[in-house]
Amino acid sequence: MPVKRNSIIEKLRSESTSKKISNAGSGGGNGRPSITIVNSRCNGKRVMLSKALKTALGIEYNFCVEPYPDEGCIALAKELPNCGNVYHISEADSRSCYSSVLVNYLTKTFNIDYTEVTSHSFADIDFEDLDGKKVAIIKLSEPTITDEEDTEESA
Repeated sequence: MPVKRNSIIEKLRSESTSKKISNAGSGGGNGRPSITIVNSRCNGKRVMLSKALKTALGIEYNFCVEPYPDEGCIALAKELPNCGNVYHISEADSRSCYSSVLVNYLTKTFNIDYTEVTSHSFADIDFEDLDGKKVAIIKLSEPTITDEEDTEESA
């Protein structure tokens, strides 16, 4: 079932209009926008933004994350309306945000399994324009709300 990404933008700001800019496609690497979540006892917990993602969003050192667990996605941008979740990228490592709180939250909320691995990369990303600002909608898991449930709620 496809993720209802426009509903995420609607939740960010119901009175603004959003426009889909592009889809980064699936699979990371090769200069594609992606994030990697590292959850390791030995090597620490961090969220790494690819250079392509940072460039696409104009991120230098601060970024916002808003989770949408029902849709299986997060919204990530340099700025988001009413965002209380601002994170900082390490100046020593220009791609990594060392935040065990963020990693633990994302791991638990989106049921990311680290049983046999220490990291997961995510590159299923749609870019949206929200009031002139670029927002990445990043799929971390399958949505828990289906189109049928969403239709029933609005009826």
